[in-house]
Amino acid sequence: MVLPVLFWFLNSDDFGLAVQGLTTVSSGVLQPVFYTLIAIGSMIGIAALLSFVLWVYHLFLIATKRTTKEFRRDIENISEEPTLCGERGSRLFDPWALVDPRDLIRADETPPPPPGNFCSSCWSDDF
Repeated sequence: MVLPVLFWFLNSDDFGLAVQGLTTVSSGVLQPVFYTLIAIGSMIGIAALLSFVLWVYHLFLIATKRTTKEFRRDIENISEEPTLCGERGSRLFDPWALVDPRDLIRADETPPPPPGNFCSSCWSDDF
């Protein structure tokens, strides 16, 4: 918004007329537009400042080699379990292990109906 007005002001032939035009534009109908632009610009500035603070916080965590959880609880086990570029711990389960489906049935669950109930009229030999 500033650059077009500046180019218009510098390219005008009569500077007095240009200054008079700028004063009438700034104190007239466009005043709510300018206040809206100022409010939006302020919100963008606040958001940029807060994102910068978050970035600095993450740099602090990286420099101290802590996670957010360790920082908030003040856990001092950095030498035992490195959190930045450290080796992974042991797996909690084997993702390639075969699971017997009968082990997944709960004791309080009703057993499924026998296979004869499913489309027995379609697949039986009695026509």
